Amino acid sequence: MTKTSFLPIAALTLAVMAGCNSGGGGTDATASSGVGKVTPPASGGDSSPTTSPGTAASQLPTVAMVASMDTPQTIHVELYKDAQGTWRNWRLLGPQALLPQVTLTQNQLQWVPTSTQVGSLDIQYSVEVVGHPQYGTTTLNGVASLHLVGNDSRYAKLDARSKPLPDQTAQYEAEPWPCVFDREQNAVWLVNNNDAKSPFYRHATYRWGNGNYHSAESVVGKCALDNNECDTDTLVETANRQRVCGYSDWRLPSYRELDSLVNMEWRGPTQPAIDTRYFPDTLYQQEGEFQAAQYVNYWSGTTAPPDDELANQFNDGYVGGTFPRYNAFTVIFGLGRKNGRYVEVRHKGNVQSVRLVRGGRGEPVNPPVYRPEQAERPAVMESFVKLDETGKALPGTAGQWACIEDKRYTDRPRTLWQLQQGAGRDQLVTQDELVEIVVAANREHRCGRSDWRMPTQTELASLLVKDTVPQVFRAAYVSYFHDLNVDQEGTNIFWSNIPKLGDVTQLYRQFFAVDFGNASTSNARIRWENANQRFRVRLIATDEYQPAATVAVLGTPIPEEVARKDRLAFRRLAADGKTVIPANKAWGAQPWHCAEDLRYPTRGRLLWAMKQSVGGPNLHHPMERFAWGSTTNPHANCSLRSCNVDSYIAEVNRRGLCGRHDWRLPTVAELRTLTVKDTLLGLTYRPAYLATFPDFATGDHTADRFWSASEVPGNPLQAYSLAFNQAGAVPTASNKTDVAAVRLVAGEGWR
Repeated sequence: MTKTSFLPIAALTLAVMAGCNSGGGGTDATASSGVGKVTPPASGGDSSPTTSPGTAASQLPTVAMVASMDTPQTIHVELYKDAQGTWRNWRLLGPQALLPQVTLTQNQLQWVPTSTQVGSLDIQYSVEVVGHPQYGTTTLNGVASLHLVGNDSRYAKLDARSKPLPDQTAQYEAEPWPCVFDREQNAVWLVNNNDAKSPFYRHATYRWGNGNYHSAESVVGKCALDNNECDTDTLVETANRQRVCGYSDWRLPSYRELDSLVNMEWRGPTQPAIDTRYFPDTLYQQEGEFQAAQYVNYWSGTTAPPDDELANQFNDGYVGGTFPRYNAFTVIFGLGRKNGRYVEVRHKGNVQSVRLVRGGRGEPVNPPVYRPEQAERPAVMESFVKLDETGKALPGTAGQWACIEDKRYTDRPRTLWQLQQGAGRDQLVTQDELVEIVVAANREHRCGRSDWRMPTQTELASLLVKDTVPQVFRAAYVSYFHDLNVDQEGTNIFWSNIPKLGDVTQLYRQFFAVDFGNASTSNARIRWENANQRFRVRLIATDEYQPAATVAVLGTPIPEEVARKDRLAFRRLAADGKTVIPANKAWGAQPWHCAEDLRYPTRGRLLWAMKQSVGGPNLHHPMERFAWGSTTNPHANCSLRSCNVDSYIAEVNRRGLCGRHDWRLPTVAELRTLTVKDTLLGLTYRPAYLATFPDFATGDHTADRFWSASEVPGNPLQAYSLAFNQAGAVPTASNKTDVAAVRLVAGEGWR
């Protein structure tokens, strides 16, 4: 058995010892080959894991993690598991010499490296899976590829398993790398490639989010994703499904994360403002575009804040702008920070380039806006907890503490503020010096945390309160934040990490700071200062932001602001109500009889009836029209003797469409869930989910009008109908003797 050791170079991979075993594990050959054939589970018999005789257990996709030796911390890795079958009994197999440093709980692996362990480590493990549609019932082997890089450079080029390249000076043309580790952000960036058939082609463009922030004026992206779903949600889904570089937590970066890559030292006449030694895929300008639109924008995941005059100084960076939530921030590496235009705003229906990221410092992509409260909370001890240097809670009467836990916000499970101690109380730094302050705090594991970061100005401002005059503020909770200098004006100014966007000259970069005044009277405010000024630092550590769930009011479902993807919102069903028709099947080739609504799982199983024109006149023909309820109209047109809604519902239930006998008219609120707000105008609604409901006619003058079950209050002769018109799908009070189309619904819904 060979001895395993780390060498002090970031690119060295540990040789995993052959034949290492820990209670029934595999061999080194087993973990690397993955050639075993899985035996399907025996029907009705023993469900214990089995493999074909004489073959090795099957190999799972590699999971990976890379970290910097700057912050020796517990590295958490989720061993492989998907949502199908039953996964159980994960066991570590080797290398034996390193197993004492590794713990395993279910599929949660924790590794506590030492500061000398710069290098790479492949940890073998096994897991049992039962009843999996791909693997069957068997024992599977996997590898967790862990890497600890040095601090000699901000970036490290990574291979497909997140292993740093042996030659960090390699040229991309000679040795392409798919990912880059960012020591400053503690993140891994995806590097796009030159393959036009790849989902990660450098010239591909995408709409923001699920691609439904658009109207007729929007353009379609160009990419190699399935069904040409060129949107960032599908790109993220693809990267996670493919486990690029061993990860399944890829996402769009926040605009501050993306902006952190801007480096003006690299900008040239045709050179983007980014270190192209590591990011050679970065585009400078669009080919063939006119001058005003030549620069390439890269999407961030951050929605531009709405216009709110009272909240503008707390709106997360954009002061005085009018940016509805249908816009998102972008970064332009071609411009860099020239004239302050390195961050822009674009409508989400436009198409832009994308650079994905995973990991990071725990900062939410769309952080909530925390405004100063009206007054200090009376039960302060319920809002703040004093912590010692290890993060342990102290009694409220404690005289010395290192950090404060802020418990005021339920959407943040845990928020910590760091206090400046001793000589650090007088430490003043520039913006460029902040990185090392953060790195040092994380390296020292202050208050038990290794995810310290700079706060936004809105987070800092949450430590202020309004005084008696609106928009006048003062420092709050001073007894807990004892490092404030009371009655010393100008000594309590703290940097945020938010740049002031706008017409900033090339000579000066400006960032927001929060001035706590003299920590006693009403002279606190948000200000912006040149980045080379020296101010104080108060670091923050936050658990992942958890938006509070919004519960729909019973009986009043609200139309969505943005439609979801059809394939995620509805399931297409054949006439038996069980057979699922694939989402990529065209309506004309294989029409579906019902659409199961997947958007409201708490409302039970909800089905919508489709209209059918196949085979000539039929009960569900799209041209059939009915009077409301039991009323009659000689102009009604249907295949029944009585062309009214009551007769139609009775016949559909008698026949049992899609196996259901509870079909009914939808309420007007339910009908409106098939519309969506117009994302450009925001003043009206338009039909949505037309891929699921291609039987709609949506022309301005030929739009189908459908009955609802909702009667007009105070007028027993009228009920609401809804025309699915592209120019404005709004409910209309209609006489019950009028004729309209009917789309039935089955299930409880909001009735």
